[in-house]
Amino acid sequence: MGIVPAVPPAGPPLNKQLTRGVRAASAPQTTSTLTTLQPGESLTLDGTKFAGMVPHTGTLTLAIGAVAGGMPLYPGFAAGG
Repeated sequence: MGIVPAVPPAGPPLNKQLTRGVRAASAPQTTSTLTTLQPGESLTLDGTKFAGMVPHTGTLTLAIGAVAGGMPLYPGFAAGG
């Protein structure tokens, strides 16, 4: 919130309290990575995935299986095609 003062020619000063929104200076950044894991392999999801981002502003979405594009969803239909 902020207070905007107004000084009229006569009388006491007037103050108006306004709520001002704050937006990011740039558009949201999205990154997509497809990682194929072989049987027995693992993937660690830690803070390195958010390196270079403003703290506490990122989210991570994880898709596993056909939804991730690893296999066709239906016979004869390739994911994303």
